[in-house]
Amino acid sequence: MDLSRGLSSFCRNSQFTKEFTLDQVINARKIYDFMGLLECSPTSDGSAAAVLCSERFLEKNPHLKSQAVEIVGLKLGTDQPSVFKENSNIKMIGFDMIQKISSELYKETGVTPNDVQVIELHDCFAPNELITYEALGLCDIGEIKKTPVLK
Repeated sequence: MDLSRGLSSFCRNSQFTKEFTLDQVINARKIYDFMGLLECSPTSDGSAAAVLCSERFLEKNPHLKSQAVEIVGLKLGTDQPSVFKENSNIKMIGFDMIQKISSELYKETGVTPNDVQVIELHDCFAPNELITYEALGLCDIGEIKKTPVLK
């Protein structure tokens, strides 16, 4: 099962509720040299939400503490000059931007890639998600194929 599309099959309001096998994903019509149709996100509207509260609120509502996560940092960025100077698919999807802002955020917060437990990640194309793991420092560059998540 393709994980993201597989999960969407459980939500009746999802844009896509059909599940695909790995074989179907691999053999889908090619959109680009190494990427098939089922590895691309369609034009769509989406959203994510987080309910923010203070520690004081949690103290008054202790039954919610087990569901709470602490946001220790947030950083926004934009494309780096390498996007326009280099003819690189990896640079085009924002590798340098992600690497720069995540490195800065790790320094500012004292958090390391090993401390990260949750990532909200836009993965417009399946390879983008994997390349982003490398840019975030979750694995060494070129080593994503060896990570347990893919086995």
